[in-house]
Amino acid sequence: MKGEKFKLKLFRRREIWCPTWRGWIVLGALLLGLGWAMVPQIHPFFAVTAPIPAEALVVEGWMDDVAVVQAIAEFQAHPYKMLITTGSPLPKGFYLAEYQDFATLSRATLIQRGFPADRIVAVPAPFVVKNRTYTAALSVKQWLEKTRSPIRAINIFTTGAHARRSWILYRRALEPQFQVGVIATSPQTYEVDRWWASSEGVKMVVFEALGWFYVQVFNLLD
Repeated sequence: MKGEKFKLKLFRRREIWCPTWRGWIVLGALLLGLGWAMVPQIHPFFAVTAPIPAEALVVEGWMDDVAVVQAIAEFQAHPYKMLITTGSPLPKGFYLAEYQDFATLSRATLIQRGFPADRIVAVPAPFVVKNRTYTAALSVKQWLEKTRSPIRAINIFTTGAHARRSWILYRRALEPQFQVGVIATSPQTYEVDRWWASSEGVKMVVFEALGWFYVQVFNLLD
């Protein structure tokens, strides 16, 4: 209408439905129950085991001695040709220890436990502030290429909830030139079926969940 003032409307009123206080209680209880039901499934998701027919077993040397030695049984149970230990420099005692990185230390441990020295090689990774797992994977790839190894498939031998993240990063570093599988051992510091009942289990799962989110969702390294 002529003379009517122009009004710029930025908002409008709309009627919406929202829960009552009783509704919020019921909804919260349902979400809590659903979350609690999913808790036991979290660890199996991260502690993935998906081995492939492979010529080499790659053992992550930062694991404790029990986990490292368990690799012997895995190696003997399958027709692997080579065992490769990986790992970065030791965080403490570097200048005093006979072995200065986890890869060499784990190799020596396995030989001391009876593993044949001619079928095991240590592939140390350089020191990096971040991207340690990916750097170790690249070191393995570079060694395979430098030695012109006939190996074309590997299984990563790691522990617990770290398995899925290692699998992702090794595949990014090595595929499609090399095929990658993964084997997760049971950790010694907590019960996998009740990981939430110990501080070690909670720290491991939460840390690995954040790491997985970091590398998978944001498509970054670790």
